[in-house]
Amino acid sequence: KTPSLDYDWSGVKYLFYALVVGLVLFVLYKILSNLKANPNIKKQDISIEAIEEIEEKIHEIDLDQLLKEAIEQENYHVALRINFLIVIKLLSEQNHIVWAKEKTNWEYYSEIKDILKKDGFKQVIIAFEPVWYGEHVLTKEGFEKLQPLFINYQNQLSPNE
Repeated sequence: KTPSLDYDWSGVKYLFYALVVGLVLFVLYKILSNLKANPNIKKQDISIEAIEEIEEKIHEIDLDQLLKEAIEQENYHVALRINFLIVIKLLSEQNHIVWAKEKTNWEYYSEIKDILKKDGFKQVIIAFEPVWYGEHVLTKEGFEKLQPLFINYQNQLSPNE
């Protein structure tokens, strides 16, 4: 008798299915990893991680440049936080407060001895906290209403008094 050349091909379809599933998973992986690398998507993520890093190095970073960039990107929530950090930095540089990342805004407030600077800082806190901690969406119009308060207080603190 001649040997049979009939093979059982039923297992091949499972191999085909496995290859198709593997290919689909690979394509999904590539799509998701590209989303993470996409700078346009990361722009919105700048807020929390970037702000925490900025706070670590408040005295070394050019906060004015970061403020300008945040405004250009229309990220008014972050711009407001940077405005507040500029105030904290100025208060610290002029020895009105002792800066420490873990302190609350009201702890800083209690450290300020100059009554005019203390009152101005209270107004800044009251404007800042509901927006930052309340996680409200800050529009351009809302930012433009708050900005003069920060600028006036920063000018009050500036060394060119």
